[in-house]
Amino acid sequence: MKTEPAIVLASTSAIRFSILTAAGVAFTVARPAADEAALKTRFLAQGVGVEGLALALAEAKARSVDAG
Repeated sequence: MKTEPAIVLASTSAIRFSILTAAGVAFTVARPAADEAALKTRFLAQGVGVEGLALALAEAKARSVDAG
């Protein structure tokens, strides 16, 4: 019985795709429904720092893929 890879790339980034592929990681790709530009604007207006912004965007993308 074949199962899907446990890693889901919630991004359409060609660079991230290439990195995971080159590393030999098994993964699937899911296009996130999150509006990254709008989220960046909102989080930056709230004073979220760079690290917090990266984490918040990753979480929003993952949630949008999980909900879809």
